[in-house]
This record gives sequence, structure tokens and C-alpha cells, in this order.
Amino acid sequence: MRSKFSDIAGCVGRYAFRCGLVACLLVGAWGISAPAWGQTPVQEKPGHATQRLYLKDGTFQMVTEYHLQGDHIHYYSAERAAWEDIPMTLVDLPATQKWNRERDQLVEKEQAERAAAKAAAEAEIKREMDIADPEVAPHLRLPAKGYMWGLDEFDGKPKLIPIAQPEAEAEARDKAKAEFAGLSKDKKKSPAEVAKEEANAKAYESNAANLPPIAPKAAKGGGKDELQLEGTASKREFHVTMPVLYIKSGTIPSPKFVLIRMLVDFKHQSRRMSPPSMEALAGGSGRGFAAVSVTDMPGGKWLKIAMPMDLPIGQYALVRILSPETWDEHVWDFGVNPQAPEFGEAVGAEIP
Repeated sequence: MRSKFSDIAGCVGRYAFRCGLVACLLVGAWGISAPAWGQTPVQEKPGHATQRLYLKDGTFQMVTEYHLQGDHIHYYSAERAAWEDIPMTLVDLPATQKWNRERDQLVEKEQAERAAAKAAAEAEIKREMDIADPEVAPHLRLPAKGYMWGLDEFDGKPKLIPIAQPEAEAEARDKAKAEFAGLSKDKKKSPAEVAKEEANAKAYESNAANLPPIAPKAAKGGGKDELQLEGTASKREFHVTMPVLYIKSGTIPSPKFVLIRMLVDFKHQSRRMSPPSMEALAGGSGRGFAAVSVTDMPGGKWLKIAMPMDLPIGQYALVRILSPETWDEHVWDFGVNPQAPEFGEAVGAEIP
């Protein structure tokens, strides 16, 4: 198919080589400056390794680049890996441009299809991530571990504070240790069974922080009908006045809450609160307490708990409502204090 073309190209190439050799000898002998021969591109094909250069007899040559130089075409042969020349009168330029143009359109279509497929795959991955680990701030997603988080901001950067309960974790550790202590005294257990129970106890203890949130139970205080927590401030203090809390869906049976402001008792180093009133249990708001908004996040994996208003600096307890008449004495405590130091276990955004 290309025999005639190759014979012509070979003769022309050898002629060009001899002319070039003579020119180089003249330049070297007499120091004559070689003229800058201009190369006018006939058609540029960015991004393509090869093109077709058609002859008028219907044959073609695979080239990577070609240029019009006076009355001939200067091209780089993809097969012979060398620059060669051919008279313009032998080249079918319209056929060459038509084939390369159609090939360009096909390549561009394929590239567009690949880009669309890639965008669709990335969108699906993001959708799945938004369900499992929703983005609650730019480049900040809810971690896979843990069941309850609070969105804060420190030094102008969004942070997630784990709403773990140290008291509940301590109870979990004590329970694991007690169970293992009882098992190890059981003489009916084989050494292998004891070792297995010990491993289970250690696993339970190490995973206590990732168990469903169990709020500390407030103790009766002062003989009055009120509850109290130890310490004058929660270990989790937000720097924003409207923190948003997130809890994994299904980790608690009743996602209904009321927010109560606690009174600080510096004398007894504690925080006190009165039991929720009937109005609070009914989901209303009043002095010292307010209903909070609980909504499902897209995908149904997480619940979003929004504060009803800007919260004044102080100490608060999130109380779970079990029914219009009862409430859970295990509460989630937190504080609002813009001047508090950064929480050491806060999770920051991953900036790409």
C-alpha cells in the first residue's frame, strides 16, 4: 500500500540529506550563517501520537507531525522515526485533513464519555460518603468511629468534639473488669475459655469510647427534687453559641430531647438542675429549658440536633424525653465558653 510512497520518500529523503550535508560543509568551511528556514504548520494535532498523511493515489503514511515548506511537505515518519520530505503535488491534503478532523471528533467524543463516566463515579462515591460520613463543614466529615459529635469552631476553624461520656466509659471498664474477675474465679472454666473471656473483656474495655452514647446519671442532691453533676464545668465546652450535635441514628430508642441550663454551685463544686417540667416533657420551651430540633440527615444514618437559639455562656444538659411523663436521668452535659482552651480530642478539617 505504501511501496510507491516509500520509494518516492526514500529518493527525496536521500536528496535532502545530500543537500543538507553540502550546506553543513559550506557553513563549517567558510563560517556562513545558515538561513532560518520557516516551517508553516499545515495542521496541528495536539494530544495525538500519530496522524495520516494521504497521497493522491489513496495510500497514506503514519506521521506524528507534518509542515508545509514551500512546494513540499516536511513530516516525521512514525514508522521510520525520521524526518522526511515529499513534493506537495503528491499529497492529498483535503483527504488528510478530513481523516484527521474526523478522528479528532471521535477522540474528543471518547474523552467526553470517559470524563462523564468519571464524574458519575465520583458523584456516586461522594453520595455514599455523604450518607455514611456526612460533611458538616468544608472538608470536615463526621468520623466513622464514635456515636455523638458536636460541631464547634476554634481559631476560625471548624472542629468536631466527641461527645463521649467519661462516666459511662468508666462504668464500661469497671463492668469488663468485674466480669473477668468473676470468670477467672470460676474453676469450671478451662484455661482456653478464661483466655478467651479475658480477650473479650479487654476488647470491651478498649472499645468503650465507641459504644452507643450512655450519658452519666445525674445524682440526687441536697435532699431536694433536683439533680446534680460533679464539677463546675463540663469537660466539653464549645466556643460557638449555637453548637450543632450529631448522633448516629438507631443508637438510642427515643431521639427526643429538651435542653436545660444548669446552675453552677461553686460551694459544692457541682452543677445542679431541676427535673424537666411537664411543659418541657411535652416539647415546649420556657424559663431555663427549651425544646431542640432533631432532624434526619440525608441517607438516614445520622440525626442532627440543632439548638433553638444562641446560648448564653454557661453550662447545659441535654435530656432525653422518654414519654410525656418521664425522662432519662442520664444526661449529656456541655458548656458554652468562647474563652475556653481548645479541646484536646477535637477533630479538624482535612484540607486537600
